[in-house]
Amino acid sequence: MSKLNTFEQTTLEKPTLALLALSDVFDTGEIPPDFDADLTTLYRHLIVDQSAQYGLKAGSNLEKYAAELINSLIGGVKKEIELAREEGRPDADAELAARKLRSGSTRVILNSAPRTKETKNGGDYYLAITDQGVELYVSTLEHLAYIRDRVQSLFRIPNKDHPAFDGEKEQFRSSIIARSCRFPNHLQRVKDPQAEIPGQANPLEVAYIDKFGNVRLRAQNIGETRHEIERKNGKGTLANGLVVHNDTKKGHLGYAKLVDCLDDVPDGALGLYENVADGTQSSTDPGYLEFVRKWEETRRRFFKPTNAEKTLKAKPGHKVGLYEPAHGQTIMFGGIARDGRIVGKPDKER
Repeated sequence: MSKLNTFEQTTLEKPTLALLALSDVFDTGEIPPDFDADLTTLYRHLIVDQSAQYGLKAGSNLEKYAAELINSLIGGVKKEIELAREEGRPDADAELAARKLRSGSTRVILNSAPRTKETKNGGDYYLAITDQGVELYVSTLEHLAYIRDRVQSLFRIPNKDHPAFDGEKEQFRSSIIARSCRFPNHLQRVKDPQAEIPGQANPLEVAYIDKFGNVRLRAQNIGETRHEIERKNGKGTLANGLVVHNDTKKGHLGYAKLVDCLDDVPDGALGLYENVADGTQSSTDPGYLEFVRKWEETRRRFFKPTNAEKTLKAKPGHKVGLYEPAHGQTIMFGGIARDGRIVGKPDKER
């Protein structure tokens, strides 16, 4: 039994405003759903009460990105509410969202719970409550890696003697696990969440890939990554660009132009930039970079270059390195020549 503080008790006692479930038990279809695009569209329109389910492929390693995304989107809604009030601007959507957030809690299930000899019915779940009051029900603490510093409270939810279901025999625990909020006496507090939750494994890694093959890279410290880019930019044969290399699956790389936004990427080329939609990313915090291929419409008929995902053979969790192009070499990384335009079928990577 864990004694709850006021914030925890208030959060857990609220009715469910929205239930967002991302799990490997749901069908992903031929093209996995783009939960980033779906949820971003809803929350940027201040729609905070729509529940949704998304299928994740087993081992997709996307849960930690989803946790950070949802928490930041709700934080963004609260900022919009505050801004409208500060400006004295009538905004019915903002006021409706404010009332709903006060009256209900957002509950998120992030499930990937393989059965092993040690955990025949899957290990215990955990409940994390974030700084935005989001409840995250996760099948492993690794799902909280990107949001570790935002976790205010962490509880273990034992399988044994769960009052809502038979945790030692129930084979679909994720279908009911968020009901654990109604049984606070069953929750076991983890005293030091930040010590128990693992952090990001690599200084820069693949965090998310959308259906177009665009890659979001997460830096542990965006300020250090910016400094690295400034230090290496223009040092080799190719100016205003860097080699983006998959350090996990070595030999897969692409030359990326350093730009301010997607529109500035040369047609057919790869680009690397910070997305304005991510807001001002503090130099001392984690942050994101976009690594994308911009298609060149007039040449698609003859040669379709590989997208950013295929260029890197990227998977979420892969370590990514930024390197200076080799000085004096004439290199075409992923079919990109010195001026960043498509020149034909890519040379063999070397």
